[in-house]
Amino acid sequence: MDNKTIDEKKISEIEENLNKNEFKLEVQYVELGKILLEITQNKQKKIDTIMDEIIKNKIKLASLKNEIQCSNCMTYNTSDSKYCKFCGSKLNEQIERKNDNE
Repeated sequence: MDNKTIDEKKISEIEENLNKNEFKLEVQYVELGKILLEITQNKQKKIDTIMDEIIKNKIKLASLKNEIQCSNCMTYNTSDSKYCKFCGSKLNEQIERKNDNE
């Protein structure tokens, strides 16, 4: 065999080895992605449950404190507030618009 044939054979072997390793790496990334997706979905369910409980408690608390919620930014304000303490929207207009829609 001449040097050219030997070099071509080495190139072919290296390319084949490279392709095998790239495939193995891709398989590992796919497996990792599946694991992360499963973990994320499970954690998201727990987070959603906690968030639902927080929202329910905030609504109960606001009701007991006789607070009104800004329809623009969802911030709770005292019932005598004319403007939202967070975004500055006029609260009376929001209440009037809500009453008009009912």
